[in-house]
Amino acid sequence: MSDLKGIVDSLKYLSVEDRRELLLILRNEYNHPLHRLEDEFHTKAEVILESIARAGELTRRMLRGVIAESIFKVEIVDTQSNWNDLSSDADSSADFVLDSGNGPVRVQVKLQRREKGVAKTDGRTWFVETQKTRNGVDKDGKATRKYFFGEFDILAVCMEPSTGNWEDFMFTLERNLTPLKKDTTRIAVMQTVPMVPDAQWTKSFEECLRWFHEKS
Repeated sequence: MSDLKGIVDSLKYLSVEDRRELLLILRNEYNHPLHRLEDEFHTKAEVILESIARAGELTRRMLRGVIAESIFKVEIVDTQSNWNDLSSDADSSADFVLDSGNGPVRVQVKLQRREKGVAKTDGRTWFVETQKTRNGVDKDGKATRKYFFGEFDILAVCMEPSTGNWEDFMFTLERNLTPLKKDTTRIAVMQTVPMVPDAQWTKSFEECLRWFHEKS
């Protein structure tokens, strides 16, 4: 351990280029992977990242959405010991189904809308797109990409596009969302998100849970 500490201490004297070279030596000579996906995909992390960099905008958008869901799981769900994550067992279109003892709550996670690489805004509010990624039709031939009211309980919006921080979220109850003008049983695709919390939007997931249970 003392030898390892000495090596770590000596790293501060290396240039950025030397540190990169050392990392390549460790990875190439000692077969040290950065992530388990390297084994699954049978290639290096650098190749996987380069593939993402070369991918089209739709693929990147989908990936950013997955990152937002993962951040919600790691930074919010996994930090609460009293919550049961029922997502994998629940028959639900929501991203997460959670139960803290007061009954299940369905959470849909979305990433704040971006246009031309920046957060979409009208100068007063932000925007979030609330529709499913994939197109589809139901047994009656109706499009299923737009959500029906009743498919989830809480909308969690990752605000990374405007704040640069993946851990920043805004939360609201599904019932607060604007319906489609032509079909009020469905949720309008584009929803506004206030720039600061108000009576319907909060930065606290716990507060939004209280709203849900109080009005259920």
